[in-house]
Amino acid sequence: MEGRADQLIERIRNEGANSPADVFLTVDAARLARAAQAGILAPHGSAVINERVPAGLRDPQGLWFAFSQRARLIMYDREKGRPEGLNRYEDLADPRFKGMLCTRSGAHPYNTSLGASVLMADGPQKTEEWARGVVANLARPRRAATATSSAPSPPASAASPSPTATISASTAAPTSRRTRRCSSASASSSPTRGRATAARM
Repeated sequence: MEGRADQLIERIRNEGANSPADVFLTVDAARLARAAQAGILAPHGSAVINERVPAGLRDPQGLWFAFSQRARLIMYDREKGRPEGLNRYEDLADPRFKGMLCTRSGAHPYNTSLGASVLMADGPQKTEEWARGVVANLARPRRAATATSSAPSPPASAASPSPTATISASTAAPTSRRTRRCSSASASSSPTRGRATAARM
């Protein structure tokens, strides 16, 4: 069966012991964390996986493992060229990029995973400062002048600064229920836009 990850997680929880799914395939570690929190995963118990998959790409309890990886990119206007000082994700919080960032919602799984990676690398305090800096740099459309405002409306050409960088990458903690648990879960890097597959093996 196929569907979006959250839909499949909820379906497997609702079906409980009657679920036909034995393996849950999805993209991004945040969605695997949701599945684990929902209680639908069980340890795979595979010595081969433990031997061949690096420890950083599998759950310590054996609930899931990754079988592919992908790069998380920063995109910019190639006609303008690479923005000076933009070399890594932490640089997106630099005030020089104020009004220039476009991103998915902070509640998107990709951004949750990105934030987790920054947290692991830089620690809680620097991560909070980084997140606040990114929010401060988001591109926002200018508001039209109100009837009570004496300021003229901006010309159409100045409606909004053009974004030069895009970051992609959130979280929801599903409540747990008694369920039949899948024997393993894997993370895929295929561009399926949050789709997942649960398969009977």
